[in-house]
Amino acid sequence: MAVHVQGKNPLAGDFVGKQAFLEHYGRLFAELGGTMELIEVHEVLIGTEHAVALVRERALRGVRSLDFDRVNVYRLQGGKIAEIWSYDSDPYALDEVWAH
Repeated sequence: MAVHVQGKNPLAGDFVGKQAFLEHYGRLFAELGGTMELIEVHEVLIGTEHAVALVRERALRGVRSLDFDRVNVYRLQGGKIAEIWSYDSDPYALDEVWAH
């Protein structure tokens, strides 16, 4: 399992392996207090080796709130998600949310 998160914030980077994956999402949810919301699914495209989800999400951190569009690309292997790449519509705004 691997997840690749764009940006220059403390939660960006490449997290490879089950333990790194779990630690990344554990830290993400701890930082947000469990307040990452999926607002809308615009489209889902599924192939034999990849799936793509076009979504709108909301991150709440303290008094800050940010709605953003995201493209998630999933590499599928054996019927399971093996790798995820996340691309945000405004990575600089997300960097700002995570920076403080």
